[in-house]
Amino acid sequence: MKSRSMSIMVVVLLLLSGCGGADQVKPLSFEEIEPVERQAEIDRAKEIVLEMEEVIDVKGVQFTHLLFLAPEVKQFDRMKLKHIRQDAFKRVKDEFPKSKVHVSTDKKIYMELEKIEEQLYNGDITAEDLKKKLMKLEEDMKG
Repeated sequence: MKSRSMSIMVVVLLLLSGCGGADQVKPLSFEEIEPVERQAEIDRAKEIVLEMEEVIDVKGVQFTHLLFLAPEVKQFDRMKLKHIRQDAFKRVKDEFPKSKVHVSTDKKIYMELEKIEEQLYNGDITAEDLKKKLMKLEEDMKG
């Protein structure tokens, strides 16, 4: 009995000592997360879509007046994808009436937008490449 309680104490001490490394985490600065292209409108659009009860995450990219959004929907709500797309589109379009809004619940589009977001934040993409990738995404969303 003593050996069991002793081994539980050792495990707890190991877990607590493992959690003490938080001091070594480098804090993010605004310079590190500043995107190359201005993404202010898409950030607001993502907030609007995230306010929807069915959405757990959203990826999005902005290029001039084009807004591309791909919400990730809760598994239970995947039966209502068309309604969720229409609702997200309407909410974003109401906020940005002059922008051309594209909303897709397709997982492939979500992953592509995630890659492009990462490239934007890392500064690994040029405006020309961004335009080409978004035009390809627009074609994929249609078909």
